Amino acid sequence: MRPTLIELQRLIDNLLRVGTVTAVRSGQCRVKTGELETNWRPYLVPRAGNTRVRQRPTLGEQVLLLSVSGDLRNAYVLPSINQAQMSEPLPEDEDPDLDLIEYPDGAVLAYRPSTGELHASGIKSAHLTASVSVTLDTPLTECTQDLKVGGGIECVQGVTVGTELTASSATIGGIAFGSHSHGGVENGPGSTGGPQ
Repeated sequence: MRPTLIELQRLIDNLLRVGTVTAVRSGQCRVKTGELETNWRPYLVPRAGNTRVRQRPTLGEQVLLLSVSGDLRNAYVLPSINQAQMSEPLPEDEDPDLDLIEYPDGAVLAYRPSTGELHASGIKSAHLTASVSVTLDTPLTECTQDLKVGGGIECVQGVTVGTELTASSATIGGIAFGSHSHGGVENGPGSTGGPQ
């Protein structure tokens, strides 16, 4: 039975439709488009092979439905289209090369190729775990607040301390400070000999 012109028009209209996400679960979401709401349909992600990316659409996100043969029951969900309620972050910045991700809690990850600057802000904590080593290969690494080290520190070159260095014990030049003795000690105004 051949489809009527009206049916063909409906199928063509359904090939590509804009909608908003109404429900999300692992690998699938539902989308409202016009008066229709899809069943659970797969959404596209950047990678889904040996390298995998978890990047679920969010409720209210505006997406594009690509429907095989014009049948919304076979649609794939292609994120995402900016809209008034969820506009592009930092729209006033006209740098075409700026890559920026803004998260719901206000955290921002941005990279600007023109200056070579990687910027992360608004995060509460960061964890980096490596099984072998971590290398910071840069002329200067600056820590503006307290630094706590759980293991030993090896310094190849000198150490400059701005105010005070506190330690329960220290050995410098083979001499244990805090437990070493001095020679040439006599009562009176004389000075002691060097540490031993």
